Amino acid sequence: MTESGINSNWAAPNMNNFQPEKLYQNGYTNNLRWRSFKPRQGDILICTPSKSGTTWMQSIVAHLIFEDTLPRPVNEMSPWFDFDKNPLEEITEQLEAQSHRRFIKTHTPFDGLPHLEDVTYIHVARNPLDVMLSMVNHMENYKSDLPGRSETEDLEAMFDRWITSTVDDWATHAGLSIGYLFHHVKTFFERRAAPNIHLFHYSSLKSETERELQRLAKALNIEVPKERWPAILDGISLENMRKRANEFAPDAHKNTWKDPARFFHSGRQGEAAARLSEDQMARYRAKAEELASPDLLHWIEEGA
Repeated sequence: MTESGINSNWAAPNMNNFQPEKLYQNGYTNNLRWRSFKPRQGDILICTPSKSGTTWMQSIVAHLIFEDTLPRPVNEMSPWFDFDKNPLEEITEQLEAQSHRRFIKTHTPFDGLPHLEDVTYIHVARNPLDVMLSMVNHMENYKSDLPGRSETEDLEAMFDRWITSTVDDWATHAGLSIGYLFHHVKTFFERRAAPNIHLFHYSSLKSETERELQRLAKALNIEVPKERWPAILDGISLENMRKRANEFAPDAHKNTWKDPARFFHSGRQGEAAARLSEDQMARYRAKAEELASPDLLHWIEEGA
């Protein structure tokens, strides 16, 4: 595989004075950490709302960049830059030491990120109800205490918090938030015509995997020989990632999860209709139509 479009004379922008359009500082995301970021031409930012296919997309990008077996667990190669609990100095040193094309994780909406012309932004959307149920699984599977974990024992209480929480609530306190989810997707959807912003949808990645991966490779200017595709498709299959969950689940080596394989097993498409009441589904529909234009709502729920 080869990468193109890298200019050896490119000068990195100075990020010290980065001023985001919106502040996100909630003990989970701190977007002022991007002031310490030292961009390289060709960097890839994997920008997703929580539980929208982040780890899957990180793994896909890793398989496109590396021809053979991945040299390290994906979580170690693709750090979460603006996560406040990860020491910033360690993250910056890790990125500086990397000689391969870098791919970096963030859950921050585009209005909280630096806007860099020579960086590629990969965004993944997912049906909001599937995201919510995946987050329930995530919180139940996590070993340590998490804010709001008790609410997963009462789906009704959890749904109430999710359906009423705004993006501003999330910006300062994190937690379950439909407002954050729709806002995140909207900030990328509105900029989808930009040449370095590429949108993907979880459902299309599942149903048209090879087509979507080929589209991603083209977006990243990575040429993949035809004979390599079967191995890549096998490597990034959710079945393979479940079998090798200790390599793919974030921080699995830190004994983070009750069951690492369960990290890749929740929020199946259409599950919400069986678990939520008619009233909850009606409340979701009303809120979704309040938060999104028809074309944005079609995209976030169903994809292209």
